[in-house]
Amino acid sequence: MDNLYEMMLINKSGLTDADEKKLFNRIGTVIEEKGKIVKKNEMGKQLLAYPIKKEKEGNYWLFSIQADPQLIAKINGKLKMEENILRFLILRKQELKKKETKAKDIKGETRSTDKKVKKKGS
Repeated sequence: MDNLYEMMLINKSGLTDADEKKLFNRIGTVIEEKGKIVKKNEMGKQLLAYPIKKEKEGNYWLFSIQADPQLIAKINGKLKMEENILRFLILRKQELKKKETKAKDIKGETRSTDKKVKKKGS
């Protein structure tokens, strides 16, 4: 069964357009074996909070992926081997939706009190 995932990754900012295209072709090949890229969003170059692999800035990317869990494990292995990827994170989208609904339920519960607060000296 295919699930929806979000993958955030940071690649080295010094890559040429050709090198970046090759990098994403390699990653895309692995993903499209048994899954598909639903959405790809470049978030741009940003300064890192701390140096990662001696890099001070990186290009941020956000992908929406439809794949099965075995393929996600294979993608993880591929991303760990890529020297131009500084960091990555893959999360299952359904889990995020469950947490959002719980947060909405908690926010919806408000206490109403009819007590009047007495001011000091009144």
